Amino acid sequence: MNRVLPNLVLGIALLSAPVIAQISQPLPNSRGLKLLLYFPFDWAFILLSMAGFVALNSYVSARNDGSVWAGCILGVLLALAWSMVAFFVVAQLHLATGGTL
Repeated sequence: MNRVLPNLVLGIALLSAPVIAQISQPLPNSRGLKLLLYFPFDWAFILLSMAGFVALNSYVSARNDGSVWAGCILGVLLALAWSMVAFFVVAQLHLATGGTL
């Protein structure tokens, strides 16, 4: 449980930015997918999430006397899973509001 809760909080916090960006602007100018995939450069937000998950899990592993490398690998895997879920959530929200991919 000491690893699950911080990862859930980080994942929800990171997911809230593109979802709020998608909801807050009308459709021709909606920025949720742009923020998630292309702003300020390609894959920047996903790389930021990867850095966050790796830092969090390596810290939790070091605090619990575990392998820091195992925490880094777990952080990369969680970031990849988060990026797929985030893309599905933001893309479905974009399509549900009448946008096209």
